[in-house]
Amino acid sequence: MVAPVNTQTSLRQEPKCCDKHPNQPIFQLPSGEMVCHICNYEKIKAEQADQQAKRDKAEFVQRRTASMVSNRIDPNARFANWQFVEQEQRQRQLIDKLIHYADTLDETSPNLLIVGATGTGKTFMCHCLAHRLYVKQYRYEPWATDVVIPAQHIKSSDYIAKIKASWDDRKLDSEIVLLDKLEKPNLLILDDVGDNDVSTEKDCTRLGQILERRYHKAPTIITSNHKPQDVARLVGDRGWDRFSEKLVLITFDWGSYRQVVAKREVW
Repeated sequence: MVAPVNTQTSLRQEPKCCDKHPNQPIFQLPSGEMVCHICNYEKIKAEQADQQAKRDKAEFVQRRTASMVSNRIDPNARFANWQFVEQEQRQRQLIDKLIHYADTLDETSPNLLIVGATGTGKTFMCHCLAHRLYVKQYRYEPWATDVVIPAQHIKSSDYIAKIKASWDDRKLDSEIVLLDKLEKPNLLILDDVGDNDVSTEKDCTRLGQILERRYHKAPTIITSNHKPQDVARLVGDRGWDRFSEKLVLITFDWGSYRQVVAKREVW
C-alpha cells in the first residue's frame, strides 16, 4: 500500500527576496515593514546619521548664540520682529537695504552713521543686521587659531569706562588690548556716541582710535542721538576723516516706538 503524500511538507516555499538586493531574503520588522538585512542596516545607519546631524545643528546654533551673547548681540533680534508704527513704506525700504548690506558685507562695505532721537529703534535695527550677519558668516572651527567674529556691539560710554577702570586694575584689559579686540569683528557697532561718554578731548581721541584701527579693514556702524556734525566732533578729526571717507548716513526721523506703545494710567 502506497502511503499518502503530505503536500505541506514536500512542497517547500522559497523565501521572498529583496528587490534592491537580490538573493537577500526579506523579513518583517516590528513596525510591519518588510526589509532584508542589508536594507535594515542601511535604514539604521541613515537614522543614526540624521540624528547626529540634528545634534550637530543644535550644538552649532547653541555655539553661535553663545558667541552672539559674548559679543553683546541680541540673539532674538530679527528684521521680521520690527514693529511698524509710522512711515512703514520707508522703513521697509530701509530694511531691504540693510538686508542687502548684511548679505554682501566685506572689508569694502561702507560705514554707517545712524542718527535719530531716543526710542526710534537705532540699536535694535543694528542688532537685527548683526543677527543676519551672524547667520551668514558664523563658523565653528575648533582647530582654527583666528576665530571669525561676524559682529560686535559696544556702547561708547562702556568702552571709555573700561579703559578708565583698567588704570586701577591691571587684571582688566588695557586700552591697547581693548583696541585690538575691537579691530577684529567683521562689523563693529559703536552705539550711542555722545551719550555720557566724552568728557575730555582725550576721550574723543580714544573713540577716534577705534575708527583709525578699523580703517580699510572692516566697516563700522555708529549710532547717535546727535547730528552728524556733532558726531564728527565727538570722534575727533582723524577718526571722522577715516570714518566718513566711505559713509552712508541713515536718519531715523520717526517718533519713539516706546512712546507709541506705552500704556499709561492716571491715578
